[in-house]
Amino acid sequence: MFHGTWGYIHDIDPKLQATVSPADLTLESCLSALEKIPSIRVSPRMLIATPEEEKHWVLVLKSQIGKVLLEHIAKPSDKEAAIRVTPPPIDQISHEKPDITMLKLMIASDNSAQGIGEVCTGIIQQSDLEPADFFSRLQVLDGDLCTCANIQSLRGQRIPSPHKVDTLNNLLTSLGGSHTLWNIGLAIFELHYGNSSDSRDCGAWRWLESLGIPTSKSSDKKDFTKMIQNIEKVHEATIVYCIM
Repeated sequence: MFHGTWGYIHDIDPKLQATVSPADLTLESCLSALEKIPSIRVSPRMLIATPEEEKHWVLVLKSQIGKVLLEHIAKPSDKEAAIRVTPPPIDQISHEKPDITMLKLMIASDNSAQGIGEVCTGIIQQSDLEPADFFSRLQVLDGDLCTCANIQSLRGQRIPSPHKVDTLNNLLTSLGGSHTLWNIGLAIFELHYGNSSDSRDCGAWRWLESLGIPTSKSSDKKDFTKMIQNIEKVHEATIVYCIM
């Protein structure tokens, strides 16, 4: 993984790696799977929750209602009568300490295809791998949207080429978890935000203004933490309104 001119190498947990066939971890297997993507048929069944997931979602909603009820509206007369205020647990990832090797700072041009090439060269030099070995293995690179776009740009500049080192087909980009959640959260927020210039609009901006948060400070797309906090405030305010 890398971001700009710094990064780290995350070695896969042997226990996790043992659950996957070695044949599925090759570059050829990855390219073969990518070629099948355009022909995959997406059906509504893939997007519909299972009965177990529906039950889990109901418990999540009940815990949110209970939390808002006890925090803003009422106090229980019998504190021993438990009202669930925390959502049920989900499938948690392993808590074991990962095997991470930090890379030294690399001199590379940020936000450019040239910089991506310089970063790859820096990784090869620090990992003591030959270029032929590096480019013949599947390399999963985790970065932000700009990093993934720059890798795709550099790959496009080198096509067509029969040489593995030039095609960069071994580099598989993956958006980091924080950026993925950021994009999903922003899409949800913008969908419900509404038009603050229309006094008849009843979007989320009106709820935020009623809570004392001006429009100029509630629509900042670059502040992920503030965006999530505003979403939570609107959600809790909506639950309070529905209860009362």
